Amino acid sequence: MSAQTTGAEAWDDRYSSSELVWTLEPNRWVVEVLAEVEPAGRRALDLGAGEGRNSIWLAQRGWRVEAVDFSAVGLDRARQLAAAAGVGDRLVTVVDDVVDFTPAPGGFALALLCYLQLPRSERMLSVRNAARGVAPRAAPFFPAGAARERRPAAREKPRRSRRPWSRCCSSVGS
Repeated sequence: MSAQTTGAEAWDDRYSSSELVWTLEPNRWVVEVLAEVEPAGRRALDLGAGEGRNSIWLAQRGWRVEAVDFSAVGLDRARQLAAAAGVGDRLVTVVDDVVDFTPAPGGFALALLCYLQLPRSERMLSVRNAARGVAPRAAPFFPAGAARERRPAAREKPRRSRRPWSRCCSSVGS
């Protein structure tokens, strides 16, 4: 049994053992930075989507979202929640390992990795692969790399820049 299989099983167990592991509300950094981005029917990629809280928020705003996670249970819950929110037709789920997942080049206007809980080398590989799936003149967005990184104070606002992902991706390269 591989480490990824064990990880997927652990997350399946975690998602199965409670009503919701996370809140239904999207991550506040996702909302803060992306609230003003006009979706205009464009595609978004959410890697490590889990129960789909960010994917559902994006779909509610008009994005067509592909949610990828290695937990089939988490993605099943995401589909159920999206249907209940009336956006099930804007969400496609893919059970896959985010480290190995490689989207079609240029197929997405947005790539999102939010608190992806992986060792740095695997997280950066995921970032690199996700960035390849982002169309020219579009923007990947990676508000936080891992749960163990410094969490902002409640009053702290996310840093805005022309490239909000630059801190996380600056060492990735192309």
